[in-house]
Amino acid sequence: MARLSEWRIAVGLMVHFAMLVHYAHFARAQLGSLLRTTQLLGGFISIDCGSTANFTDPVTSIEWVPDAGYISVGANFQNVALNGLTDITLSTLRYFPTYRRKFCYTLPATLNTTYLIRAQFHYGNYDGTNSPPNFQISIDATITSSPLFTSSAYDPVVAEATVVAQSDQLFFCLLPNSTSDVPFINSLELRNLGINYIYYNLIDKGPYYLENVGTYNFGSDETVRFPDDLYDRIWVAQGTAGYQVLSTTSSINVTGYNRDEAPTKVLQTAQYWNTSVNLEFTNLLATEDLHYVVSLFFAEIESIAATEKRNISMEPGTLNGIGYLDVYNLVGLDTVVEYAWSAAILNSTDTLLLSTTADSLLGPMLNALAINRIYLPSQLRTNLGDVNAIQSFKSSIGLDSWSGDPCYPVPYDWVNCTVNATNGVRISSINLSSMKLIGPIPTSLSSLEGLTTLFLDNNYLNGSIPNQLSSLINLEQLHLQNNNLSGPFPLWATNLTQLEELYLQNNNLTGEVPSLSAFANSSIQILTFGNQLLCNASGCPKTTSNYKFPIAIVVGVVVGVIVVVVILGIIIVCLCQRDSLSPDRDLDEVRDPNQVRAYSYDQVRNATNNFANEIGSGGFGHVYRGTLGDDAVAVKVSKTYTRLDFRQFESEVTNLSRVRHNKLVRLIGYCNHMRKLILIYEYMEGGSCHDLLHGEERNTLNWETRLSIAIDAAQGLEYLHEFVDPKIIHRDIKTANILLNKRNEAKLSDFGISRPILEGGHPPTQVMGTRGYVDPEYERTQNLTEKVDIFSFGVVLLEFISGRDPVSSLGSGHFAYEHVRTRLDARNITDVIDESFGLDYNVDSIRRVGQIAKRCVNPKSKDRPTMTLVLQELCAAKNIERPESSNGRHHAPSAPTLEVELSTTSSHLLPGPSAR
Repeated sequence: MARLSEWRIAVGLMVHFAMLVHYAHFARAQLGSLLRTTQLLGGFISIDCGSTANFTDPVTSIEWVPDAGYISVGANFQNVALNGLTDITLSTLRYFPTYRRKFCYTLPATLNTTYLIRAQFHYGNYDGTNSPPNFQISIDATITSSPLFTSSAYDPVVAEATVVAQSDQLFFCLLPNSTSDVPFINSLELRNLGINYIYYNLIDKGPYYLENVGTYNFGSDETVRFPDDLYDRIWVAQGTAGYQVLSTTSSINVTGYNRDEAPTKVLQTAQYWNTSVNLEFTNLLATEDLHYVVSLFFAEIESIAATEKRNISMEPGTLNGIGYLDVYNLVGLDTVVEYAWSAAILNSTDTLLLSTTADSLLGPMLNALAINRIYLPSQLRTNLGDVNAIQSFKSSIGLDSWSGDPCYPVPYDWVNCTVNATNGVRISSINLSSMKLIGPIPTSLSSLEGLTTLFLDNNYLNGSIPNQLSSLINLEQLHLQNNNLSGPFPLWATNLTQLEELYLQNNNLTGEVPSLSAFANSSIQILTFGNQLLCNASGCPKTTSNYKFPIAIVVGVVVGVIVVVVILGIIIVCLCQRDSLSPDRDLDEVRDPNQVRAYSYDQVRNATNNFANEIGSGGFGHVYRGTLGDDAVAVKVSKTYTRLDFRQFESEVTNLSRVRHNKLVRLIGYCNHMRKLILIYEYMEGGSCHDLLHGEERNTLNWETRLSIAIDAAQGLEYLHEFVDPKIIHRDIKTANILLNKRNEAKLSDFGISRPILEGGHPPTQVMGTRGYVDPEYERTQNLTEKVDIFSFGVVLLEFISGRDPVSSLGSGHFAYEHVRTRLDARNITDVIDESFGLDYNVDSIRRVGQIAKRCVNPKSKDRPTMTLVLQELCAAKNIERPESSNGRHHAPSAPTLEVELSTTSSHLLPGPSAR
């Protein structure tokens, strides 16, 4: 039984499609003119990924260019081992070491034009791990396949697809399967097939993506591509050794076809058999929703005597009722006939039998074969208006490195999307908190009509809040706090009926804040503190047209003198009443009256109902619940009045007066009265993480909640380290100082021992903190840097994973983080996961957090990550734990193997074929 040359397509997605050859019979002498015309028309784009210079292929004369103009993330590697391979584009690659959900090349296109896209992946053990990564490929919004790497690091994988452009851009994206996978790519090619490609619409729907299973050149030892195939399809040679072959040098007539026929050079050779031959399809893994385009090309290139006949029959099914194909009698010598199934449903055991009729003296023959898998249906892209708006937004704000469709097949890390029957795919949420954005807020955001959440807080944005944002009628949350925004209060916000949160604190806004009754949603929560020129309607200065300057000056001076005298008297009395332990200066010298408010002792006592409701206690003192106006507050009262007490009190007020962040507990006010140091905070009704993890009334927090808490705390700590000048070191990061509200949203608290780090570093300080969380290197050197907080935060992460108290019961002097870290080093992560999780967690998510936690508790502070990197890793872990429901990921079917052997077995190709 004869076999087709050893022919197994085990590469996970060789994708190729029948592309036109109207000009295949043109002389090679005309090649130069055709090549220039094709490339000038944008027909070819050939990208050598990871390279830095152009080069021209000496065989095809195709010009290759670096990929820097098509993608702006990733890193280059330029010494990939070829191990005998001759394609020099495989010697370079671009890889993507920093996790994102997707990495996309942006390719120019023409709407409704058909293109062939081909990518090559040659691992070559470039990273020295001998472990190729796992990732998927998507084109625009549709995941098409996954490269299936063999056990050898030196077997290239080719992915090829035919697609129809849905806009003026095509996105070719790599999607890592996990946060530890690092995708890579060696080359990327785009070939224009025009607008008349035969498979633009299939099965009365469309457009569809075709993935190449294989294009095969029978009767030849030469693989054919450009310039012999003007559209640069690759026709793989099936060889001649051991087979009966035919060949001719005559031109083959290929006119009248729809640009999917094989090129002349392929049709000039053929393989033939004396008896029937059976083509077998294996490993196709087809389903009812997965169809194939199967095209067989026949050109009679052997002169046939009048008494001879070659009637080729293809079973099962008939050809328009004829039952066989007589190529010579049908079209004559040297003219191609294509016999095709445009929507065949293939199973792994299906076969295609080529045989001849009883009166045929010549056996069957075959010149070429093309098989393409149809993806049904192609995924619709995000609303074009939203795509254009987000593209303009990215360009304006410095986010150009984020490319591809913003929502599909997976959204950007900072975008959420929704789908409905009326509006299609729309962007519903943007969260760019703490992204170090600079410049004005882009007005292009106003075109995102489906936007409900917009978080741009904790950046360096400036300018006024655009009035154009008034068109975001579905907006529910607008967070712009902690920027450098100026201009008037956005009065247009009063008309947004869905707006529930408007956070504008710590900017430079001016004017009057309307009363709640002026807003369409009167239950809206508005935060505006930290804007020195912003006032409430009742508190704004009144102006008058009468000029009374002299009287006003006199009254002002008199009142001012009286106030100064009174204050001096009070200060003298207070100083006289202090004992030897009192500090040398009062808090009035350091506080900023524009940030927090000083309360009298009577006001505090009334707010707490004479300190009736104690809710906790700590090293500083007792904590009471109280009420100021309509707001619940937590009031912390010192136990003693020592110099150290005052220093911590002073530090808390000073630091929290100059920093505001929605992940830091807000200091509302203070009171310094007769040996009583009192701090007033916003009330966090959820309590502390420590109590929920280890307290008597333990409320078990599942892994997803703990991870969200960790992200909240990391955002607050990143703000202190990266966005405050000078940066602030907390020095007492622990679960007891992470407080929760009723929605389990976390904030950092207790800044009593925090310290600002001035330029040039901080001199050695007395070591302070909590046993089990304190950095051992800090204990030895007393050198205070932000890495002290990083260590403590790493302990918190390990505490979240294991559920263990930092001070373990393993023995005196041993801490829980040491035990957990050891288990992580030994890759026994399941041994330390908190049993209370049950099965409600993703082990890859916990493993990702465990890895960054290990880096945080590295004994050498210089090897610890920054809080920005820690936050990125936590967000990546959150994406693993709860990926977007609309990400569209799936595993594409594995590539098929096609075998040919002599047989009389029938095939089962459905529905029936057609000939062209």
